[in-house]
Amino acid sequence: LSGNTAFVVNAIGLFSESLREEEPCDNVNGISVTRFPITLQYLLEPSTGVNMADVLISTMAFAMGEVNPDGPTLGSWSTAAISALNMPVLQAMTSCDTRESWENAARGLNPLDTAMNVAIPEFDRRIISVP
Repeated sequence: LSGNTAFVVNAIGLFSESLREEEPCDNVNGISVTRFPITLQYLLEPSTGVNMADVLISTMAFAMGEVNPDGPTLGSWSTAAISALNMPVLQAMTSCDTRESWENAARGLNPLDTAMNVAIPEFDRRIISVP
């Protein structure tokens, strides 16, 4: 990391193995979501259901929706929940390679890491961040 964290005013760390553990949530910014990931409930103000976060930074690779080669990504298990939160989702890139390998590679990320952390998350409208 660069150590440039002066712009971070308030951060909530959420660590989850999966967003697939879900339940109905009647109030996510005033919207009823039938399949809301339990982990994301920590982002909501308990009494009002208002999202308390300004941005979500995700290290989860792959797409949350179903990739549709003939058109837009089809909503799936948590895309409606992310939409209801009404905030940008940044994709933090991770790599299976070592730091040394990444630094010495002319192209940066290897093809697999590029697909999983850059190309595929874009199907969910995640914003690709700088590593």
